Amino acid sequence: MANMILYGQVLYGNLKVVERLKREALKAIERENEFDIIKYYRCWDAYEDYKACKYHNKMPYYICLKYLIEAYLYNNNYQILPENKIERFFKDKLYREKYHVLRFPNNKFNKLVINCFDNPNKNNLDKLYQYVIKNGKFKIGNLEIKNKIEKEN
Repeated sequence: MANMILYGQVLYGNLKVVERLKREALKAIERENEFDIIKYYRCWDAYEDYKACKYHNKMPYYICLKYLIEAYLYNNNYQILPENKIERFFKDKLYREKYHVLRFPNNKFNKLVINCFDNPNKNNLDKLYQYVIKNGKFKIGNLEIKNKIEKEN
């Protein structure tokens, strides 16, 4: 949404409001994300579901892939991508530029994701899973979620 506001063409609207919205959109794009351990938990959970599938495992494969991509991008301060365009964003630099996604991982993660799209199999998903989970320093045995619960009087 921030990209649309920042780079979209306004056909009708109050220019003062539009400029204020553009400033807020730029702040949103440049803001660092707060580390989210739950995104890694979702990866772990989806990966366990995928491994448990004996038949018809295509959907769990792509769900796990989506969560791995989202966790890595979010927790490394990259832009979260629309689900229906993820593969193209990874494979096409001009497409990323068209949508003003200028900061994008250009590392082993990128190659592992492309490999998962080009050759969908357990071995490739395993490699990406290990890379993302290692990057996030996530261990399911150490997962502890703290939440303040207020007592009712």
